Amino acid sequence: MRLAVIALVILLFTGCRKSDRNNDVDTTLIEDAANIHAALFEVFLAAHEANLSTPGIRTFLSCATLTADTLGNPKTLIVDFGSTGCASPTGRTRAGKIIIYQTGYYSVPGSSSTVYFDSLYINGYNFSNNFSLVTTGTGYFLKPNNLTIKAPDSSFFYTCSGSYTLVNTAGSGTVMADDDEFTVSGSMNIIGRNGGSAVCTITNTANLLVKATCAEPVSGELKVEPSGLAQRLIDFGSGTCDKAASATINTEPVNLVIGF
Repeated sequence: MRLAVIALVILLFTGCRKSDRNNDVDTTLIEDAANIHAALFEVFLAAHEANLSTPGIRTFLSCATLTADTLGNPKTLIVDFGSTGCASPTGRTRAGKIIIYQTGYYSVPGSSSTVYFDSLYINGYNFSNNFSLVTTGTGYFLKPNNLTIKAPDSSFFYTCSGSYTLVNTAGSGTVMADDDEFTVSGSMNIIGRNGGSAVCTITNTANLLVKATCAEPVSGELKVEPSGLAQRLIDFGSGTCDKAASATINTEPVNLVIGF
């Protein structure tokens, strides 16, 4: 009798879990995942553009003041967007400072950078903690380290940690930054606005494509696996920079607009 009761309890519990999973259509975490990736790539592009600039010689960041110490160890680059801010190549407003510490010159394979923030705001979102970059022969390893992105009204925040491989597929032969494009692979753990967590994995068959003039991915697929809920799949489209994406939850289609 006791074994029968235990079996019934297990059956009821697993049945409820399966029903919850099948009935799950909440879009919060896929919206959060799309926004987090747009924010991560925006701040990566800001550091990337600054590193391709040379103070006093060529500066691609139209309103930023660059201060470089190339003799110290580590080398230091301070990117100051000012307190009022200015528009980035993606159309977002950047304000505050990015501080980059480097073991070597950015373009040299094997060089690593750690990117910190001093009152950095992009479109009103505040960035804290850091991410690291390692230069490879074809692009970069990008690792957000508990990167935190707080909403303009401080009502919620996102965090992310993980490892992405960026391959420079266009623009690497020029000195300009705004023609660069990257394919992205890898995975990342995120925490969304309501405290929900998920693992985000870029599918091997459809790597994300990021353009310097459009921080949100313009194509590729992102698998989002929330804790205890059904897997979601975000499709970022076919290459158009339009802040639009689509998703699938339990075979149900969902249209997304990237809010960051």
